Amino acid sequence: MTDPVVGVDYSYARPGGAALAAGGYRFAIRYLAEDDRGLTDDEVRDLHAHGVAIVAVYEGRGGEPLNGYEQGVADGAYAHRTMMLLGFPEDRPCYFAVDFDVIGAQLGPIGAYFRGVCASMGGAERVGVYGDTDAMGYLRQYGLARWFWQAMAPAWSQYKAFEGRHLYQYAGGMLNGGAIDLNAAYAEDYGQWAGEENAMPDPRVDDILRFLGGAEAVKRWLEKGNIGLIDAFTAEQKARGEATNAINAHIGEHPIGEHAHKSTTTTVTLGGVVR
Repeated sequence: MTDPVVGVDYSYARPGGAALAAGGYRFAIRYLAEDDRGLTDDEVRDLHAHGVAIVAVYEGRGGEPLNGYEQGVADGAYAHRTMMLLGFPEDRPCYFAVDFDVIGAQLGPIGAYFRGVCASMGGAERVGVYGDTDAMGYLRQYGLARWFWQAMAPAWSQYKAFEGRHLYQYAGGMLNGGAIDLNAAYAEDYGQWAGEENAMPDPRVDDILRFLGGAEAVKRWLEKGNIGLIDAFTAEQKARGEATNAINAHIGEHPIGEHAHKSTTTTVTLGGVVR
């Protein structure tokens, strides 16, 4: 790759795919979050419709990487679940933010946190880090991250170019009335989802129950504009119900074995969902 590809990251701004494409920005790094920073289905469709690729990042309140392994497991599970629901291909990574000036004593807890993240994300191949040179170097040394996004933080003690970085955040700006940061991608593959690859398979009904976490979670997704996702779930449930009814009707009409009788009751379920 000769010249870096330029893109943006933003949290609460919503510049829109048209404005990003018109500005020559090829990708948007977007948050996986339940608050107003979070990427939605509608935004995914808008960005991809305008040729803007998407990169995933997770950051809670900012200090999570100091909370160790269990925090990493929880944050990694949330990121994995959210990426699946949004349709990210299963090989795309998420960058986890270490958004502070790291000192040596903090590297141990940060390493434990990323071990937890790797456990939930299926390994380091899907784990990236946003941060300074010390954090990125430590996590690469111990095989706890595969993707590296260098923060724009010249005041940090270890602010120097990181060899092998995939992304570099280098300036701030405004676009379409909202604050953005400018980023350069230094690799052909920097974790982007261009919308052309095959997305993760549609979640099964079993996965809905396991991943959405009940009625309140479904309500939050609906409020964020993810109606297409819920419609797909509903259609899947209906199709499963119809298929199950057809199979059970067939069994009732065609008993198995010479001693079987039509009065024998046999019930079949698909995917663990009782009909």
